[in-house]
Amino acid sequence: MILTEGTLQAILDLQEQLLIVGDPVVKVEQEGYFNEVTLTVQMPLPLFRLNKNLDLVYQTLEDTSTKTYTIHVEITPYEPLGWEEA
Repeated sequence: MILTEGTLQAILDLQEQLLIVGDPVVKVEQEGYFNEVTLTVQMPLPLFRLNKNLDLVYQTLEDTSTKTYTIHVEITPYEPLGWEEA
């Protein structure tokens, strides 16, 4: 399954804003003509702690859903190797 252009653009926009890191893990469940897509994305830990950032990522990606293509989002914190909290 290929993601829609709207979903891909939303992912790129969030990456450019540094709200998500890397490429999402995509899981697709298909029932007939209906697809449920779960995107697991990583957010830098300092941003992960703010609800407004979480809400923005959820809303941006879930708003790309269509009649036959529903997006669900899971956000996990991203901690680079060697990262320590100050």
